[in-house]
Amino acid sequence: MPHTITEGRIPFKGYETWYRIVGEREEPGKLPLLCLHGGPGACHDYLETFDAMADTGRRVIYYDQLGCGNSSIPVKNPALWTIQLYVEEVDVVRRALGLERIHLLGQSWGGMLAMEYMLTQPKGVASLTIASSPASIPQWVEEANRLRSQLPPEVQATLLKHENAGTTDSQEYQDAMAVFYHRHVCRIVPYPEMVQRTFDKLAQNPEVYYTMNG
Repeated sequence: MPHTITEGRIPFKGYETWYRIVGEREEPGKLPLLCLHGGPGACHDYLETFDAMADTGRRVIYYDQLGCGNSSIPVKNPALWTIQLYVEEVDVVRRALGLERIHLLGQSWGGMLAMEYMLTQPKGVASLTIASSPASIPQWVEEANRLRSQLPPEVQATLLKHENAGTTDSQEYQDAMAVFYHRHVCRIVPYPEMVQRTFDKLAQNPEVYYTMNG
């Protein structure tokens, strides 16, 4: 039986953070699950498989972080995109939705955000799940470069050529990057619809990603 889905917007920094809630309430002894998506700059869509957690008697709450997906803003403002902003946003979402006690899940950048958030010693987080998230950026870069070195030589050459020329928005570069993504980001090709939807939204509005991730 499908669960009730509620969507809405929360005022934040003069803009709005969009959210999506699957389910209506918690069964006795259960807590809602709040999900933090990756990027920085992606959106919640690819996490929608966690909708199934609503079958365990709890709500599942997603939101698109400010500047991302359904929370995009109408003007360019790269100075806005900081870790501190997104840490603050977690609390804003929790207060607006009355999420006093939660399970917290962060995937990729979302897990990094969850770690930063927990350093503020927030109350009411019963558990933290960190999925595919690095605790060390230098170590992550080292490993990403190791995986990159295993790509076919012609793919490596194409990536390097466009990075040196500053033409990473070219189709040739995007095609070469897709080789890496198909090996190490999502191995289901073609991508599942919700994953493709995430990549499409990121391509339409890459400012947060380019500002924070490069």
